[in-house]
Amino acid sequence: MSKVPPNSISTNAATDASAIERGLEILIARLDPDVGIASRKYQQLRRRLVRLFEWRGAWVADDLADETLTRVARKLGEGTSVDGDVEPFARGVARLVFLEFLREQDREQRVKSSPAPPSSSALDEHDLECLDRCLDQLAASDRDMILAYYSGDSAGRIESRRTMATGFGVTPTALRIRALRIRERLEACMQESRTAKAGAE
Repeated sequence: MSKVPPNSISTNAATDASAIERGLEILIARLDPDVGIASRKYQQLRRRLVRLFEWRGAWVADDLADETLTRVARKLGEGTSVDGDVEPFARGVARLVFLEFLREQDREQRVKSSPAPPSSSALDEHDLECLDRCLDQLAASDRDMILAYYSGDSAGRIESRRTMATGFGVTPTALRIRALRIRERLEACMQESRTAKAGAE
């Protein structure tokens, strides 16, 4: 039986950290040649990922967004080629991170002998693929708006939506109607995808 060299764990950790550091430099450079602008775009990307996780029902959205960006940086640092805008790639990584989060929650729920939260278990891998695809079909302003509209916990959403309405220069009712229409488009898009999958099986 082969033995693991005593320093292999620290060496691997150092290599991993080096790849992440290189990848962060690559990611920042990909976002914008100007470091200041790139840093702001990085924070904007992180906020969009947080909103995406919140919209999917994850209560540790900040942690999952940070994990996603760490993995993106690691992949870039290891030489993974990403064509065009890096955000769709990041959302793909986010989908995998969220699936791992769901699996971990399922394991914890089984240990506790209680059912998984409906908001999480209701989405399987195919649903997440559909959601990502359907979000990509929205205009950027609509995508950001719907993710922001459903982000945060229920207690803080009323005030958050009032602030959003003020920012858009519309009434809360008008904002709610716009969000409803976008959500209906997303649900119709996802239903088409589910129907297509069922027909192919």
